[in-house]
Amino acid sequence: MRDCHREITSWLTAAGAEVRIDAAGNLRALYAAAQSGARRLLLGSHVDTVPNAGAFDGVLGGTSYYWGLESSVPSAKAFNDRFRKMHDGREPSDYGSLAYAGVKTFLMAARQAGGTDQDAVIAAMESLAYDYYKGPQHYRKCDHQSVQSVFIIESKNAPPNDPDVFNIVATDPPDEANLRTCEELGHT
Repeated sequence: MRDCHREITSWLTAAGAEVRIDAAGNLRALYAAAQSGARRLLLGSHVDTVPNAGAFDGVLGGTSYYWGLESSVPSAKAFNDRFRKMHDGREPSDYGSLAYAGVKTFLMAARQAGGTDQDAVIAAMESLAYDYYKGPQHYRKCDHQSVQSVFIIESKNAPPNDPDVFNIVATDPPDEANLRTCEELGHT
């Protein structure tokens, strides 16, 4: 773990963050806002398993997917049910949903293109508008950035082994206005 802390500390320090290890051995970093008194966004990550969030109860963050949105998004419910059936009832992670969407997007584009010719698949992907698992999405043509929802989540104290550890407190809908413009990125 010390090697891991050392490496991550070097990355955070290079980015301008203040880094420390607390009494419990957690690596903590603070990247100071340019404006005094600005609100903070806290993010937490673990390389181990913590049954209850403890100090992370009530912390806000963002994610591309949380299985709990199945109560309000029909495609999430359908995706979750298929995932659970294939994986002994387990809930899908955001990484699992992203992998699913990436592979399905390629397959749908290849089908639409009538094969795997690179230019034809690119053109097909650029024309796709879909809702595979979390609401509407599409790819921006200038850089193929996925335009999709982002969910603001709040951690909650859940009983051990309960996978429902977040509340979705807001949804930032898919909107290219939330991305840096193609011009800013040097695309024409």
